[in-house]
Amino acid sequence: MLKDVKVKDVMKVGVITVSMEDNLVDVAKVLSKHRINGVGVVDENGSLEGVISDRDIIRAFSKGINLKKAKVKEFMAPIPITIDKDKSLEDAAKLMYSEGLHRLFVVEQEEIKPKSLSAKYRFKPVGIITSRDIVVELSRSC
Repeated sequence: MLKDVKVKDVMKVGVITVSMEDNLVDVAKVLSKHRINGVGVVDENGSLEGVISDRDIIRAFSKGINLKKAKVKEFMAPIPITIDKDKSLEDAAKLMYSEGLHRLFVVEQEEIKPKSLSAKYRFKPVGIITSRDIVVELSRSC
């Protein structure tokens, strides 16, 4: 059953990301090109720091903000909810439901040489799993 299916067995490998310093027009182009509604935001080390979606761009646009000057870091949702690739699909479904999400970034923890004493690990995005992925797996497995 689904308790035996792991996130890594169902996730889409690879994550489309943007930098915190990118502007919102660049993000809009990425979303349009890939036909998606959100992307991960990474720092200079490739660690997942946030998420930005089409709704964030619409919010900025509706307020009359210049999208070419607006930076991702000003509009992203920080600290995205993530899941480890070795968790069960059931765990992913429960987390999505409890948090009201349609997607989870799948991460693996890597040890890094800290630039500061507080940073010992980074969470590298390795995939994404959506509610649709879970429903498709349910239709196959049940």
